[in-house]
Amino acid sequence: MADRVSRDDRTRLAQILAAMQQRDRLQEELNQLADERERAVADQERARRMMDSAPSGSGMEERFRNSALELEDQIQDAHSRQARLITEYRAADAELDALLSE
Repeated sequence: MADRVSRDDRTRLAQILAAMQQRDRLQEELNQLADERERAVADQERARRMMDSAPSGSGMEERFRNSALELEDQIQDAHSRQARLITEYRAADAELDALLSE
């Protein structure tokens, strides 16, 4: 059967496969990023609870405050990466749709 598939069709199928793999890779990155962000939010909430329960003005309170601030930076970074990945995913999805509608 492979002998009956034209070179142009093989090229098109290879492009479709590459576009599908790109879209799937981006979806996996988005899923991993969502998991990372959920962990950071949970860790930040825990750090805030610990900060609230630490003696006021203590080194422990400062450590938990610093941890919460670092986690906030991680969450913001994850948000920025998510926005970029969503843009890339939409472009990959549009490319795949275009290839499939040819």
